[in-house]
Amino acid sequence: MGSFNNNIATAVVRLDTRVRLKKSGKFATKLEIYYSGKKKRYTTPVQCTEAEWKKINASHLKDNNLRESKNIISEILCKANDIISTLQKDFSFERFELLYLGNKAKAVKDRQNVYDAFRTRISMLHEEQLIGTARSYTTTMHSLMKYKAKLCFNDITVEFLRGYERYMLHSNKSLTTIGIHLRTLRAIVNEAIVNKIIPADMYPFGLERKKKYEIPTSRNIKKALDIKSLRAIIDYEPTSENEAKAKDFWLFSFYCNGLNMKDIFKLKYCDIQGDFLYVNRQKTMRTKKEAEQIEIYITKPIAAIINRWGNSDKSPTEYVFDIYKKDADTEQNYDLGNLFIHVINRHMVNIGKKLNLNIKLTTYVARHSWATLLMREGVPVSYISKGLGHSSLATTERYFGSFMQNQKIEAAELLLETLK
Repeated sequence: MGSFNNNIATAVVRLDTRVRLKKSGKFATKLEIYYSGKKKRYTTPVQCTEAEWKKINASHLKDNNLRESKNIISEILCKANDIISTLQKDFSFERFELLYLGNKAKAVKDRQNVYDAFRTRISMLHEEQLIGTARSYTTTMHSLMKYKAKLCFNDITVEFLRGYERYMLHSNKSLTTIGIHLRTLRAIVNEAIVNKIIPADMYPFGLERKKKYEIPTSRNIKKALDIKSLRAIIDYEPTSENEAKAKDFWLFSFYCNGLNMKDIFKLKYCDIQGDFLYVNRQKTMRTKKEAEQIEIYITKPIAAIINRWGNSDKSPTEYVFDIYKKDADTEQNYDLGNLFIHVINRHMVNIGKKLNLNIKLTTYVARHSWATLLMREGVPVSYISKGLGHSSLATTERYFGSFMQNQKIEAAELLLETLK
C-alpha cells in the first residue's frame, strides 16, 4: 500500500515475507519510510498470510477481520504522512521516530511547547531557592513571548534566532541583553535534547562559519581600583551612619576575597569557625556536585566590621548581618538584599565622586579590585580562582580577560621601548 519517491519522504506499508512468524505462521506487515535513497522499516500490529494481504489490497473486501486490519494500516499510513507533512524540509529519520513512537508520540507533542518548558524550569528554580535565576528565566520567556506568542521547539531554527536578534536590536536592546536571553533559551533547548523532546541534529546554536547561530557577545570591561584609590576609600571619613555602613560593607566584600553581596547577607555565625569564615557561594551551589567552600581568614578589618554591624544575637543559626530576616521567605530576602545593594551602590558612587575617582564605585568593583590587586602582586591565578569561588581556572582566565587596560598599555609601550 502506497508509493515512494526518493526526492521526498514517503510512506508505504508492505508485507514482510522474508521471515514467517513462528507462533501464527503469518508474516508481519511493516511501515516503510523512504527518504533520500534510504529506507527504514517499522513493524505494525497487523499480521497476515500472502493470500490475506492480497485481499486487503483488493478493491472489494468482505471479510470483517481483514477490513479491521485494513483500517489499522490506513490509520498508520495517515499518521506517518501527517508527520512527514509536518516536518517537510526538516525531515530526518530521527525526527520522524520521535513523533511516530506510538504511545510516546502524544507525550512528545505535548512537550513541544517551549514556554511550558520555561515554566517547568522556573518552578524548579524557585524550589531550589534560586530566585535571581528564576527571575532571569521569566524575563527571557516574556521577551520571547513578545516576539512569538506561541513557540514550539521545532520553531527554534537559525532563521528564528537571527530574526529574534534583529527584533531585539530594533527595540534598542544591547548585545549583552540579547546574549543573556539567548543563552537562557539555549539552556532550555539543551534540556529538551537530553529529554528526547527534539533530536540533537535540530540544535541551532554554534559557530556561524558552520552555518549555526552564534550568540552575540559584548566584552564586559571589568573596572578595578589601583592601590592609591583603595587607600583613599579606606581613609575616607563618612558623613553619615548610612554612608559608613555602605563603605564598611563594600570594604567587607573587598577584604573577603571580593565576596558577592548575596553571599555576605546569608552568612551565619555558624560559618565563623575560629579565625576563618567558610562560605558556599550561592552562584555555584547548584552547578557543582559538591559545594566547595571558600575559606577566608578573618583579618582585623573584617572582625571590626562584624563587631560594628553584626547582630547582637550570635546564635549559630542567626545571620551575621541584619539584612536577611529569619522570618522572611527566600523571595522576600532576595528583594531585601537587592534593596540594600542599591543603597550601598548609591552611597559608594557619591564617595567616589567626593574622592575624584574615575570609576563608578559599585559592589562589583570591590570584587574586581581584590582579584586585580593580588594578580598585580604576583599571587598565582590558581589561588585567586579558589578565592573567587570559580569552578575552574578557565573561568578565572576569562574573568581577567577584560581586565587591566593599563597593564595592556604598559606592555605595548614596553615592547616599543625595547625595539628602539
